[in-house]
Amino acid sequence: MEEETKYIIRKINNKVLLTNKSLSKYWEGILDPNSIFSNKDHQSNLKEEKSFFGFPDNNEEPDIKIFGIPYNKGSLISESRVNLFPYYLRSVSQRLPIYIGLHGKNSSGIFDLDSNKQLLQDCFIEDLGDLYFDKEDDSDKLVQHVSNILDNILLSKSSFCAIGGDHSVSYYLVKSLLDKINKKLLIIQFDAHHDCGSNILKLDREVNHANFIRYLLEFDKIAAIIQIGVRGLRALGQMYYHPKLIQVPSTLVSPSIVKDIIYRTIENYGNTLGYISFDSDVLDPKDFPLVDFPTVGGPAFRIFLNTIQEIFNTFPQIIGADIVEGLGGGNLYQYEPILHILTYILDGINKSRNNIIKYYQEGAIIK
Repeated sequence: MEEETKYIIRKINNKVLLTNKSLSKYWEGILDPNSIFSNKDHQSNLKEEKSFFGFPDNNEEPDIKIFGIPYNKGSLISESRVNLFPYYLRSVSQRLPIYIGLHGKNSSGIFDLDSNKQLLQDCFIEDLGDLYFDKEDDSDKLVQHVSNILDNILLSKSSFCAIGGDHSVSYYLVKSLLDKINKKLLIIQFDAHHDCGSNILKLDREVNHANFIRYLLEFDKIAAIIQIGVRGLRALGQMYYHPKLIQVPSTLVSPSIVKDIIYRTIENYGNTLGYISFDSDVLDPKDFPLVDFPTVGGPAFRIFLNTIQEIFNTFPQIIGADIVEGLGGGNLYQYEPILHILTYILDGINKSRNNIIKYYQEGAIIK
């Protein structure tokens, strides 16, 4: 008979408390000296203040590395609280701890009652923490931080997800990633705004959260940018057109439409890697109001989750993602919709790992 999987839910030194999948049985045990935790006994197993989903320190190579970018200097809102977003999202994730199996080859994952799906099962996540910024630090410091952390990630052949911060951090993440790959990159952006601001008096002086897409479109390695969920009124001069910019209005967002657009884009631009950027303001304010620029008329929340799943089914070459523009300072329960989005994005990235490893082996990801 196959041995019942046991998950470690508490660890103190070399002693552990174990449970089964249904939490109906419990055991006490002592870790083998050669266990996955053996080199990290000086640390607490559950970094509840520090790790997304309370994921424990271990010696296994991570499938996904996650980190925060508490940066708000690219925002046009003075003293925007988007720099607090990683802290609040990490904090609410502690309500959904993921446990590692006793022998270190599996993890418990998260169950979604709404869709009857098991997410992130047997996925290993490493939380790298937040990038540190002094008040005087500018975008040059951000560029240095981002390049260094992507070197760390690509060296370990992991996929990644970053939590911003204002949306300008996506520019620096993508720009640094382009320097480290020899494939074109298809960006799939969830956003209520097109972020192509062209006010010459204010928006064109440097990269910010309202214009960074125009800057990304200038790179030859950008195959295309698909924007999902854009909406609202625009005046003459506020619109922007580019042959590599494809927009899906909020009223047309559906898994099938996005699937067709991705297929056509791949046909036009060939074999590419993918990147997802999720701006929290794409959600309708009734689902998530904690943004600087709430815009009514967003699609139903479940449509976004279904569309994210379809993106990974259609295009399983996505190496990384970011989630940005949430405000810090709200009630923790208000962040659950974004935590739901994060979990589905991480689950998709995890299921794409075999494809991403193939690109590493082929030399398409240079490091």
